[in-house]
Amino acid sequence: MQFTSSHGFRSAVSGFILALIGAALWAGQALGQEVEEATAEVAPLAKRAQDRVIAMGSRLGQPLGPDYRLGPGDELSVAVVAGTAKLIHAAVTLTGDVPLEFLGAVPAAGLTLQEFTDELQRLYDRLYTDVEVKVSVTGIRLFRVYLAGLTNSPGSYVVDPLTRVSDLVTLSGGTQSAASKRWAILRRGGEEQRIDLERVIVFGEAEHDVALEPGDQVIIPPRGSAVTVSGEVVRPGQYEVEPGERLSSVLRRAGELQATAAVERAYIERPENGGDFRHIRTNVASALGEPGGAADMPLADGDTIHVPSMRSFQPKVYVAGEVKLLQTMGASQTLQPGVELIRPGTPAEPAAGEEDSPPRAERGFPMEPALRVPMREGLTLADVIDIAGRPTADAALREATLTRVDADGSIEFVPIDLYVLLVEGDAAANIRLQAGDFLRIPSLEDYIGRVTVAGEVKAAVTVGRRSVFGLREGMTASELLRYAGGATERGALSHAEVTRVGADDRREIHRLDLYAVLRGDAEDLVLQDRDELLVPDLSVCQPTIRIIGPFLTQDLAGARDGGGAEAAALPMGDTYLVYALREGERVSDVVARTTPQLPRADRGLAVVRRRRPDGVVERIEVDLYRLRVQGDASVDVELQDGDTLVLAQIRDLVYVQGEVAQPGAFPLIAGRTVMDYIGLAGGTTRRARETEAKLRRQTPEGIQTQRVNLVRVAKGGAPDAEMQAGDIIYVPAAHIQGIEDVTRLLGTVTGLRFLFAPN
Repeated sequence: MQFTSSHGFRSAVSGFILALIGAALWAGQALGQEVEEATAEVAPLAKRAQDRVIAMGSRLGQPLGPDYRLGPGDELSVAVVAGTAKLIHAAVTLTGDVPLEFLGAVPAAGLTLQEFTDELQRLYDRLYTDVEVKVSVTGIRLFRVYLAGLTNSPGSYVVDPLTRVSDLVTLSGGTQSAASKRWAILRRGGEEQRIDLERVIVFGEAEHDVALEPGDQVIIPPRGSAVTVSGEVVRPGQYEVEPGERLSSVLRRAGELQATAAVERAYIERPENGGDFRHIRTNVASALGEPGGAADMPLADGDTIHVPSMRSFQPKVYVAGEVKLLQTMGASQTLQPGVELIRPGTPAEPAAGEEDSPPRAERGFPMEPALRVPMREGLTLADVIDIAGRPTADAALREATLTRVDADGSIEFVPIDLYVLLVEGDAAANIRLQAGDFLRIPSLEDYIGRVTVAGEVKAAVTVGRRSVFGLREGMTASELLRYAGGATERGALSHAEVTRVGADDRREIHRLDLYAVLRGDAEDLVLQDRDELLVPDLSVCQPTIRIIGPFLTQDLAGARDGGGAEAAALPMGDTYLVYALREGERVSDVVARTTPQLPRADRGLAVVRRRRPDGVVERIEVDLYRLRVQGDASVDVELQDGDTLVLAQIRDLVYVQGEVAQPGAFPLIAGRTVMDYIGLAGGTTRRARETEAKLRRQTPEGIQTQRVNLVRVAKGGAPDAEMQAGDIIYVPAAHIQGIEDVTRLLGTVTGLRFLFAPN
């Protein structure tokens, strides 16, 4: 029994101990789970706080890290995990402390985030065992600084500790044009420090920047002495220099030298009193290789360091003036390898010899851009013109010049007729070029005016084409004929004409027997600006008339036995036909042949212009409606040699298309309706789908299309629409299916409005 009692007691004790162990294990497990849950809860909070700080700092590209130095105003999150987790929110006070429970005021100002975290870890280790402390910044402090000097926005700024001097200058909108682009002055606590912004902003050397502190003053001073670096360096441009700064220092700031730099041909252009320049030859490679040596000379305000390319010393030829690559310099242009664009003021190589010898001027184009083309064996005039993109429309081809320096140093000016080379294709005119040759193609604007040639002259390559020439003082018609290459075999020199536009834009016709002029038997005609010389075809050296109108086609030429016509152009852009007139022909005879080509001609009126013996131009109106429709021959006019027949243009038209007998354009008549114009077009065809006609009209809201049932309109069951200028009536064929086909066909008809639109 005792044994039993003892055994029971031991069993009870064992059970109690096991219960305690189980409870302890359960408590430990619960404590571990609590700690884990608390840690899991704290971590996102700390992460979110850090994210906000990083987002604030990211605008400066400098996210906060353990090296961030704390100061009054910073907001902190302190996570303490020791059995249980606790999250404490605190801030650095104005005295630089952080008040914390059980610890009191802990100094923080001036410490980095990592240093402050280590200090809290040390203090909490005294209170707890197995404790972990994490500190993050949830709110960054702000303070005021001041910006003055030649900045675009001076004044006070509220910034954070991540803001540096260069950031403040950038955030303020930059500096003024007269400001220093290199230096900024930082005033702090009665002391001044110069910040080299060029090294920070241009070269990315952030270690030369300074973070701002409360009360800092940043001043942008005026620009100091400066030099310019041009040519074969990585970063050409203007650089501010300190007194006594040397060539090697500026070259390094300019990115040193390109592989193509002609290092032994570099020179310094230094301004002197009186506006002159002194040119100092220097070897820039020696200056960089031996800083402080003889070649590494001190620079002066206003110096320009020229580092030319080795390509500049290869043999070249030049072209300037009216070539397309030069006249379109504002557009994107691709030059052939080795071809360079030389602008006014582009430096050239100093002459060999003394150190102070000036650079040679680029011959022939001191005041205009030019292309510099590498010289090669067999380079010809045509080659250079092709490289330059061919002449422009304003090029005075017959007035080009070639400047050539002969072996003895003399300059020779050779006139070049590019018309013979480029238009007539005369291979003999394609001369070979020499190194240093300079070709200039002038503009027609360089002359006192312009004159044109048309008809049977060699310059007019095709019938109706006009060639434009520069007008020189005192130029005559026979001289212009020679410039145009002379007359063709079909040219009627004895029937030449000069059309002259007067001050009131009235045209005068001067008949000229150039054959007699060339023989010396007649007086020549001195030309004026905008004159046009016409040498007609021999086939029209009989009574002729001019026909002016919108119908002109070659169908009229040779329409009548023995008749003929020649297309030409008037100086103001009008077109006309020179028509061989047969005896007794009247207006009706000519108009009868033009009717099929008259979609824009006024069928109601024609005008005959006739010059009387006293020089007065008489205007005779012909009522074509009475003549052709009513058959009244009394209004017909017999034409005479030299008459001009003018058929006026219709400005307002209505178009009828589709399944009608005579589709086309018809003059707008007030009050006429859809059915009226269907009748003018000869009515509908058998294939017409009369119930699905369409009326298309341009309105202020856009193009509108409406369905017209011609059957109902004809029976009076639907209103008949009054037509307006530009309306299009379309009658579809019976086999058309659906609105898609109608829309497609109407889209085709849309172009008629533009085809027949007045000029």
